[in-house]
Amino acid sequence: MKNEGINMWTIYSIKGISFAFLLVYLAIAMLELTIGIYAGLSAIESIGYYSLFICIIGSARIFVPQIVSQFTDKDHPYGYKKYGSLMSLFVALMFVLFGIYVLKTMITAISVDNYYKFYPFVLATLFVAIILDILILKNKKEEAFLGLKDIFTPSMVETDLLLSIVVAGILISGTIYPLAEILVVFLIVAFLFKECASIIVESSNTLCDGCRLDENTVCRIVNSIDGVEDCYMVRAHGASQSIFVDLRVKVLSDMHIRDTQRLVARIENDLKRTYRGVSDVFVHVEPL
Repeated sequence: MKNEGINMWTIYSIKGISFAFLLVYLAIAMLELTIGIYAGLSAIESIGYYSLFICIIGSARIFVPQIVSQFTDKDHPYGYKKYGSLMSLFVALMFVLFGIYVLKTMITAISVDNYYKFYPFVLATLFVAIILDILILKNKKEEAFLGLKDIFTPSMVETDLLLSIVVAGILISGTIYPLAEILVVFLIVAFLFKECASIIVESSNTLCDGCRLDENTVCRIVNSIDGVEDCYMVRAHGASQSIFVDLRVKVLSDMHIRDTQRLVARIENDLKRTYRGVSDVFVHVEPL
């Protein structure tokens, strides 16, 4: 009982730390947006929008699974997790349209003179954003920060870090000019489109019940278990964090039912241990 209390406290602590990081990240994104819009600095504003995109995706990863996973009924035994994928798809499409809008409006309003008026404030904001990105990337594998990898996509944080370093480097070197800012805006929008495309593909695979696991790899794992004569017809569908696996195995016809039950439990445990996202395994047992 005591260990359960400690484990629950650890889980809540990890979630609290992760949520605090998300709030700080959101504050930095809003600060970058405010500076960019108020001072007319397109590159800073674009980074702010990209950081906001990371926060929205992170928020969806926190709240959507908790909301939709609570509801299952007779007609929906798998729950409503696909609504989370549908929401992610909608957000990605909205940001694609927004990226096009950014290209149309910001490039015609490029102004580099204001960078020097707000130089200390802009540079300080970028340095805080860089430090926060480095902290997230450095600590995402540590036990106290395990929740970070469930909120922040490492590739997106790395991109945000790269963009912030590029803009900070341009400011420090004193080489900011209209062409450089145009290139930075194009770079940010290109990375935004890249992340949106990956989210659209991921969400589409979930909504269209795309196969989540490689059949040959799954069969190789299952066939390595004593008692399994053959594995085939593997189907794996669902969201990446909640995969439902359905497969067929052949066993010797004289296998006792208790041994069959142990075999099924072993298959389920091995697949869940190998693939983090597997939440349920249904095994069809057929005699040879």
